[in-house]
Amino acid sequence: MKPKIIWANHASYFVEYKGKLIVTDPWLFGSVFNNGWELVSKSPDDVLELFKKVDYIWISHEHPDHFFPPTLKLIPEERRKDVTILFHETEDKRVLKYCEKIGYSIMELKQQWEEVVKDEIYLYNEPNGIEDSWVIMKFGETVILNLNDCTISNSNIYQKIKNLVNGEIEVLLSQFSYAERIGNPDESHLRKVEAQFWLDGLIKQVSVLQPKYTIPFASYKFYSNKENFYMNDEAAKPWTAEQMINENKIGTPIVLYPFDSWTIGDTNDNKIALDKYKSDWDNLSPREYKTTTIDDEELLTSGDQLSLSIKNIFTSSIKIFNAAFSDYVSFGNIKFYLSDKNATLTFSLKDKTIIETGKDENWDIELHSESLNFVFRFPFGTNSLLVNGRFIANNKNAVKRLYRLSHFGLMVAANEMYSVPYLLKNVNKIVSTLVKRTKVS
Repeated sequence: MKPKIIWANHASYFVEYKGKLIVTDPWLFGSVFNNGWELVSKSPDDVLELFKKVDYIWISHEHPDHFFPPTLKLIPEERRKDVTILFHETEDKRVLKYCEKIGYSIMELKQQWEEVVKDEIYLYNEPNGIEDSWVIMKFGETVILNLNDCTISNSNIYQKIKNLVNGEIEVLLSQFSYAERIGNPDESHLRKVEAQFWLDGLIKQVSVLQPKYTIPFASYKFYSNKENFYMNDEAAKPWTAEQMINENKIGTPIVLYPFDSWTIGDTNDNKIALDKYKSDWDNLSPREYKTTTIDDEELLTSGDQLSLSIKNIFTSSIKIFNAAFSDYVSFGNIKFYLSDKNATLTFSLKDKTIIETGKDENWDIELHSESLNFVFRFPFGTNSLLVNGRFIANNKNAVKRLYRLSHFGLMVAANEMYSVPYLLKNVNKIVSTLVKRTKVS
């Protein structure tokens, strides 16, 4: 018996196998990343109703286009105890704690084969990079590999995956387009290069892993705000991914539209789904979101609170080092020009947050005060800003500073301490953040 895949949306799909129903990364409606993204295609009611019947929910990572609490709350409270959340092992256990709090059963996946359904369904889940994870799902003898947003540069990881499944991968699912801010509105050339980077990465994965079928996914979103809608101009499309796979003659591409079903091994007419996606993409337009100008006092207070929360994760030795080399360890300061207030706010870890009228000649980042307040109020706020792209950058160093601020914010969210042992344990993560590849020419 072969598993059946029923398409949900974006990075979400159902697998039906021997009476059990598992779903991945269910973002099925609504806006995410502070009104920055929405789904290209609407999830039909059939998808929402099927979601309520699942037995297992696998979540790759905490980004809201993968872990979206409003979707989780679609399942009636009285049934949640019968549904198991599958998530990889983390130090903070925040995702699993939240899911357990709202009534779900939970299963923490170690880096080993886990038996989910006795003698029938097995999972191997491994973290990748700062936040992501990939998973191998075995349904009987059928292997499905979900790489979602993972960028894998280490060839040893590919070899490890092949060893885990004896080289037999029936279905590969992987991202095919960019998913963060790439350049300013007049820098479409950067987005074109970035889109090709992701398409080439998909082809490399297919070439190395040699799956029988490849499903391009996790890129069925669009930049939905009037402040970032320009980001859609060069985004890679599923029809391009399908064409490249076919041209390279490396297995069979499969493209599915929300609520399409495909039994693994059967033929599939991709054109039906692709025509629907083309129509949806052609009809995209910016959404109308209500924005509110934030007063100076609230911005100053929330800015100072974020600064304090970051400084509280620094151990004494790191504080001394940061005092001497703040531009390297942290970011010196960031000058935010608030377009709706015609004012410049300066944020740093050394000094109090200040606001001055007008546009400072050395401004770094231009954005709406509501977006900046989101950055200040939530530890993950800077990460969201870098993903949703609701800002204009004045220089490369400004974007690099945002990446560093994002790293500190995510550490605050995860209750991690910035210490010498942390540096030694996470040297690769730190270095990649400090020298983050930026998208501003």
